[in-house]
Amino acid sequence: MNMYLALTLALLAAVQAVPVKDDPVAKPRVPLDLQLAQARGSGSNPVGINHDTTCYNHPQSSPNAVSAPFYHGTTPLNLRRRRAVDEVSTIRIAHRVLIFRNTVFERGVGANDFADKVAWEGVREPSDCSVSWSTPAAGSSTCTLQQAIAFSRNYKTRYGTYQLLGNNCHLFVNRLMNYLDSGCQRYPS
Repeated sequence: MNMYLALTLALLAAVQAVPVKDDPVAKPRVPLDLQLAQARGSGSNPVGINHDTTCYNHPQSSPNAVSAPFYHGTTPLNLRRRRAVDEVSTIRIAHRVLIFRNTVFERGVGANDFADKVAWEGVREPSDCSVSWSTPAAGSSTCTLQQAIAFSRNYKTRYGTYQLLGNNCHLFVNRLMNYLDSGCQRYPS
């Protein structure tokens, strides 16, 4: 690993580990489903996403087709076996997301503390202009949206807490792509 990459990763880890604001009064933790419902219901922007949703050149992934394509994309970090899938690098200075059946999936969001980071689905709009989508599709799957959501919601239990290098957003996307590619029959390691 060259010196520049090592310094960049160390800086990134330090920045992500620093709390945004010290809160002397500990707040009780709110379950993820309730957090999402509250964020959607209030119209707030929980993680600085969807600032500009006028980019309609995002890939289409039908919510109703028998088989739907999936695509991965990246966003800047300063914003918050029919065939093998082309996995993405697990070390990259960007946040990786995936769109499947017109729902965006992402991991490593929702908290400043690594142990509290979770996977979200359906919070980021596919038309969020901060996402650069890959083309062509990374693969296609007959899985239902509900199966993909169940994988996302059970991810932390199955694979553990977020780690900057060992269990990050890129690895989440690779695992979700492989799960989708298996027809939601096989959990990747």
